[in-house]
Amino acid sequence: MDEYFDAGRSRALPWQRRLDAERLFDALRGPGRGFDDVVIGEPHRAFYGNQFGLTLPLFEHFRARLWVPEVGGPIDPQDEAHG
Repeated sequence: MDEYFDAGRSRALPWQRRLDAERLFDALRGPGRGFDDVVIGEPHRAFYGNQFGLTLPLFEHFRARLWVPEVGGPIDPQDEAHG
């Protein structure tokens, strides 16, 4: 299990400017990535403003399920309550 934490980085920074978030995206792009799910333990610390809406399509594109314990499991992009 890999872990990605952008400790010391403002959540206001776009994910593409956070070092570990970019490492996660690089791993998602990898052909033999070895995982299908990503768990966001604290979404209020991971996303700021419209970042969730901008980031979710990337997880969908790379066919990675985004899990958020606060919603009880994976995010369903078709469910308006999750968007």
